[in-house]
Amino acid sequence: MNPVTAKRTLQRRGDEIRKSHPRPQVETGNHGKMLAIDIETEALQIDASEIGACSRLEARHPDAQIRIVRIGSRLRRFGGRTFTQDAIVDTGFNGWLSLPPNLITQLNLR
Repeated sequence: MNPVTAKRTLQRRGDEIRKSHPRPQVETGNHGKMLAIDIETEALQIDASEIGACSRLEARHPDAQIRIVRIGSRLRRFGGRTFTQDAIVDTGFNGWLSLPPNLITQLNLR
């Protein structure tokens, strides 16, 4: 599997697992914290930092394939309307920000 396909598979699988867990169970008291998801075992770990979440998850699952999500990030739309959007943290950050098409539309971005 090439690196781009592998990354997309990791993202897709992590998002599927994240959406399968009830939001209140994961989000209550955890807004702004990092959620580490092992796409192999579906184990979750929440911590204030990305490193903490990953380290604690890897302690339980040494071969974890980890997807990271910031829980309940708040974004402000032009015009002052506020809504919640999970933010994806990509450890390969290269200076560009990728957003889902529906969010680009909501924010009136081009």
